[in-house]
Formats: sequence, structure tokens, C-alpha cells
Amino acid sequence: WPAEHFAKLAGLICAKSKMTVVLTGGRQDQGLARQMMASALNCRPVDLTGRTSLGELAVIFSRASFVVSGDSGPMHIASGTGTRVAALFGPTDPELTGPRGTGEKIILSFVPKGYKSPWYGGPGRNLPAEGWLSQITPEQVLNALEEKGWFQKNSKHADVPLFSRPKRNEKKGHILIVTLSNIGDVILTTPVITFLARQYPKSSVTIVCGPKAAPLLENSHWVD
Repeated sequence: WPAEHFAKLAGLICAKSKMTVVLTGGRQDQGLARQMMASALNCRPVDLTGRTSLGELAVIFSRASFVVSGDSGPMHIASGTGTRVAALFGPTDPELTGPRGTGEKIILSFVPKGYKSPWYGGPGRNLPAEGWLSQITPEQVLNALEEKGWFQKNSKHADVPLFSRPKRNEKKGHILIVTLSNIGDVILTTPVITFLARQYPKSSVTIVCGPKAAPLLENSHWVD
């Protein structure tokens, strides 16, 4: 989604509510964050791009009233914590890679005429001249947030999936989950982890995954 769209949405949110807008991302996103900060009207977002670990990012998302994101790993992290997620889709298909967490979801997508998602590009298949994700307007996103009532006080989740499972002294049974090594694959596995932990609260849960994704799970109360 274009940085100017994010900037305009931030301004609309600040005009609508007293919420604080927080920007997150990797170090490679800091230029886009500066561009957005300079473009945001009547709003002073808190810029945390390049300043958080994956675990810290998950905690920030778990405390948010809602998260607005494109189809990305952070979108799945936010969804995995049970947070409300407004997900923006264009060339990718929300049926395949949409948010899978326990929280409420909004899916906004735009596919240009003559195209279909998922779109992988290829010879002679340039992006449409009218744009793709850019055709989803900040006003559309704001309206969707309002229709869901997400600007009202959020009662928040009674249990936040990645962080609030109580530890049990008595363990009966063991659950072993083997997942792929990519961060995105592990994030998409989190609904399975939380479901099993809820269904079998006295069982210990062990995860086998690659070193890149391990930090996502090391401090989770769902995982033993």
C-alpha cells in the first residue's frame, strides 16, 4: 500500500479518535516511515520501524486496538496474537494467505479487470497501469473500521493467544508439533498451537522449527 495512503489513513484516524498511531516495520522500511511521517496531516505517529524484535512486535500488536497491514509476516503475527486485523490484498489471494488468528478480521482487496489473484507476474504480464493495491483508498479502510465499530472502546481479548496461557504444574500428556522453518509458516501454525493448548490444557506442547522462527515461540506461554 503506498506510503501516502498510510499517511492519509493515519490523519483520518487521528481526526476520528484519540488513538495513538504507531508505525512498525524493519530497518529497510525506515525510509518509507519517514516519508509517511512527513505526509501525515494533524497526526504525529510513533515511529518504531527498525526498533523491535519479532517478540516485541508481537507484544505491541497484542496491545493494539487494531492493526492495518498488507499481506505480510507482521499481519500474521498480529492475527496470531488475537488482535483485530484489517488486511489489504491485491496480487495475493486472501483465501490462501489471509489472517488466520482468533481475532476479528477485515479483508479489503482490489483486483484489476483482466487480472486474478494470486498473480505471480511473468513475461508480458506487467502490473496494471491503474495500479493494484493503490486502488484501495484510505477512506475505504476508515469506513470499514467504523462499520466494524473498532473505534469504540475495545474490551480486548480475555486471553491473548501467544502470551496468556497459564502454566500448569501437573502435565498429562505431550503434544509435539513439527512445522517448517520459515517465519511465515510458523506464524500460520499459531492457530493450531493455541487450539490444541486450549483443548488439552494439561498437556505440554513442544514445537520443532527452524532457528529463524524460534524467537517467535521461545517466550510464548502456549509452548513448553
